[in-house]
Amino acid sequence: MNTPYHLLTSTATVAVLSTTADNAGAEKLSWSTAGQATIPCNIQPISTANNMQYGRDTATRLFTILLSPTDSAGVDVLSRLNGKNRIVIGSDTYGMEPGMNVAGQSALYKVIAERVEGVHP
Repeated sequence: MNTPYHLLTSTATVAVLSTTADNAGAEKLSWSTAGQATIPCNIQPISTANNMQYGRDTATRLFTILLSPTDSAGVDVLSRLNGKNRIVIGSDTYGMEPGMNVAGQSALYKVIAERVEGVHP
């Protein structure tokens, strides 16, 4: 099966997790898109659960993100869709479940993602 590039109308970048220790030795997590190639993708909303707590919106927004099996540098992307990294599309950042090969023969990858509000790597 060929990858349906005509349906992948957006581009994504995987923000890779790195860990360091702060001065007290506690683990510090950070995500970076530096050096990462872009990936053709399509994002579609699944559901939104509205919730207000203490006067602020705490909605959970879930999305399906379909991705090309290779990035713009020709490198396979499945190993980076591991649930620890994040996906950046435009100015929005998404945490994700591990990716899966949905179309067979590595034609299209799918992740279920949740928008991470207020985070922009």
